[in-house]
Amino acid sequence: MSAVLENVKTLLAETNVSDSTLAGEEPTAALALLDPGGVDDAVRQDMITRFDPEDAYPHETGVRVKGAMTYKVSPAGELVVEADYTFVYPLVRAEEGHEVLPGVDEVARVVVRRRMTLTARDGKLVLDAYASEVANHDCSAPKDGTLRPLFAEGRWKAAQAAKGALVDPYDRARSLPDGPGHCVTPTRT
Repeated sequence: MSAVLENVKTLLAETNVSDSTLAGEEPTAALALLDPGGVDDAVRQDMITRFDPEDAYPHETGVRVKGAMTYKVSPAGELVVEADYTFVYPLVRAEEGHEVLPGVDEVARVVVRRRMTLTARDGKLVLDAYASEVANHDCSAPKDGTLRPLFAEGRWKAAQAAKGALVDPYDRARSLPDGPGHCVTPTRT
């Protein structure tokens, strides 16, 4: 049981907080923990948090994480793990000249919440359910697996153009719609 929980933890860490993954690399070893037949390409791509280092990079304060992982044994005797985590990425522009005060870079926060249910089966993690939501990301950007943070001007434009309701990305009691890649306009970052 502890090996399965460690694999889920490794999957979450390597796809969401690893410096190399955030800079655009593929977390191949972590993705190899998943049953390849149980995850389609869109979900696999959505499970990874990446930023284009030529566009923005993580601020020195680091990624913040809040969430929980629970487990139970199914009637078939398989270990079922439920993970629900929110990741907050403080980012600064790679391009110089965007300071809010002299020597103080503007920081944008992208908030990603991922909820998944995984079953341990035959040495692999089988993805049974998955939902995700990203806030303060350019929803009109190409869906190429790279998140593009919205800085002050972009956030204002996104809020003005919001087609749906604004959401509080930190409200962990709020249910996520099923499926990957729901892009929302946050009430706060």
